[in-house]
Amino acid sequence: MSFNSLLKCLLTLFAVLSAIPILTEAHPLATDSDCIIQVKKDLGEPQPLLLNPRTDEFLFPKTSDGEIEFSQGDGIKMYCTHGFRSPFDGKKSIMASCVAGKQFKVDNNLVDVSRLVCIQYPEHNVRRTNDKCTDGIIAEIGFQTDRKWLHLMRVCHNETIGSTNWVQYKQNPANRGYQHAIKQVDFVQGDFYQGLKVNDLYSRNVQRETCSIILQSKPLCMNLMPNGGDYFLSRGHLAARSDFIYTTHQRASYYFLNVASQWQSLNGANWNILEEHLRRYIDQQNLNAEIHTGTYGIVQYDDRKGISRDMYLSSNEKTKFQKIPVPKIYYKMVVADNDAGIVFIGVNNPYADEAEIKRNYIFCENVISKVNYIPWKPNLRLGHIYACPNDEFVKFVPNAPKVPKINRILL
Repeated sequence: MSFNSLLKCLLTLFAVLSAIPILTEAHPLATDSDCIIQVKKDLGEPQPLLLNPRTDEFLFPKTSDGEIEFSQGDGIKMYCTHGFRSPFDGKKSIMASCVAGKQFKVDNNLVDVSRLVCIQYPEHNVRRTNDKCTDGIIAEIGFQTDRKWLHLMRVCHNETIGSTNWVQYKQNPANRGYQHAIKQVDFVQGDFYQGLKVNDLYSRNVQRETCSIILQSKPLCMNLMPNGGDYFLSRGHLAARSDFIYTTHQRASYYFLNVASQWQSLNGANWNILEEHLRRYIDQQNLNAEIHTGTYGIVQYDDRKGISRDMYLSSNEKTKFQKIPVPKIYYKMVVADNDAGIVFIGVNNPYADEAEIKRNYIFCENVISKVNYIPWKPNLRLGHIYACPNDEFVKFVPNAPKVPKINRILL
């Protein structure tokens, strides 16, 4: 081959090689890249449970940005009660190790994390424990995996009258970055509330009928629960759906054990504002908190003779048996890891005026004027909310949870 021909061949080879991209550190398949799962957009549906492979506990983001970071080779365990979809048919549990970006290695297969989805959502369950609480038992709501039981919340429930005293769960900065894509979910009764169809009791018409039995007056109950508007008793989540990060966990909040009858005018207004801005405050202050959301007392209304009557969702006119009381108050007790705490109390009665609230609903020193991180709407029919020091509150509420003593108010 002549020199000119050889030179021409070399120049052609150089041109070809120059057109091939070089794999750099920024390239998504670089060998020293990390992986990031953004829980709001990277997980497919139905999503599996995400677990720490070393502990088999739930794996959560560390901050409200909703990102879980992995170094190359780090693993994550995923679990589906009924198994994964193709290409991992038949498997309930898989181990995935970070390769780069959204790419994980599973059984020598390189897959995008969005393809690791379940046949159907993992099953959540409720189980009774041997633990007792004031006038009730402790039940747990959570998931049973192939190795262990993982609880999301603990419930203090009085089975005799069908009332949940409180629900305990945890919050930290990551909870503010919860997933928003949950679809409509039906509430689950399980084997609680024997003899009742609880879901039917939340019909406005059924509530009026029950109210008429208790107050012995249909007109009075029509005034309390008129057509249209927010004046009816809703399924008030105690641990809010939005207090849980993952869709799988949010679905587990739909147990009637985690519900108390709450006037919708409170549920959709100031109580909702409390939940939203408490998550924001915990995030901004970088707190880890234990939350107890509970109920106390029974709201009363006057019957046709002017006698105050306790209100229930279920009242049998023949047997006089009543079940599922309508709470007098809702409360949310917060104990944070900065040695501070507070209790927020919501008056579950949109018809109570300021005088009645002061006379019958205020249990302790009101410190709400010092709280500047909750933007209340100053309207009684949107829910009157006040706040108390933890130790003062528990003196007046005998079924309140036992929590560690705190030294200052969470302000």
